[in-house]
Formats: sequence, C-alpha cells, structure tokens
Amino acid sequence: MFIVLLLGGCAELVTERNGVEVELVPVTYSFKAKVTKDNKAKVDEQLSKYLELHKDKVFTEQIYLGWNGKAAKSKVMETKRRLLKLGVDPKSITVHQIQTQTEGAFNLTASLQKYQVLVPSCKASQVNRYGFQSNDCFVESARWISLQHPEKMVGHAASDSQLGK
Repeated sequence: MFIVLLLGGCAELVTERNGVEVELVPVTYSFKAKVTKDNKAKVDEQLSKYLELHKDKVFTEQIYLGWNGKAAKSKVMETKRRLLKLGVDPKSITVHQIQTQTEGAFNLTASLQKYQVLVPSCKASQVNRYGFQSNDCFVESARWISLQHPEKMVGHAASDSQLGK
C-alpha cells in the first residue's frame, strides 16, 4: 500500500484543458461611386475591376449592392444580373436602397463582408516536459486556422519548422 501511494505521489498533475480565446472579426471590402449619365462606362469599368480583384470572395461571401437614384439603380441591377450569370448564389446577393444626405455623395455602393478568426500565437507543444501546462494553445490555434484556411496550413507548418519556432 505504501508503495502505491509513493508511486502515485510522484505522478504529474494533469490539469483541466482550456480552449483558446477566439475572436471573430468582420472584414469589409467596399466600393463606392457616384453614377451619372456621363460616367456609366467608367463606373462599370471600376466596378468590374473591384469584382475581379475580390473574385475569390464574390463566390463565397455575402455581397451588398446599394443604390440611390435611377442611374445607380440600373447599374446595380445590371451588376446583379452579371453576378447571377457567373454563378453567384442568389441568396448571397443583397440589393438595397441607400439614403444619402448630401448632393455630392456616392449613390452606388458594393461591399463584400467576410469574417476572420483571430487566435493567439502560441509555441508548439513539447513532449516529455514535466510541468508543461499550456499545451492546448498551439493545437487549438492551429485547428481554428485550419478550419478557416485549410490551404494555408501546409505552408504555415513548413515555415514554422524552418524558422526554428
């Protein structure tokens, strides 16, 4: 009995596992323009560049198109038709009328909103280290990053090991 107590008294204390603190931050990519009869072609070109620049988000995130006035409304509806032709889910396109207070304000807006997960930066777990308590941080952070960007995890792990982190 004494030997069992002696051996049990030397065992490492296993602490309760705690998850990491995760922050979810909205990131918005916006485009604003003032559409008139004279500059429809220029606005169309700029809007096309905006959508091309963010094409990876166009198919996966919510798109908000806002308008105020006839010229802007026709441009928004034309953009919506173009997005639907490209295969964007109709549920992810929201069209709404915006209210402007001043005469020179923008009358056409387009915005894409995605959510980014922020996790703490942690050191990698070390095996066979007595009294090491914070081994959950690295694993949980890596799991959250892999859920958000699975394509980045291979390069992330390789670069960390090369830098000796």
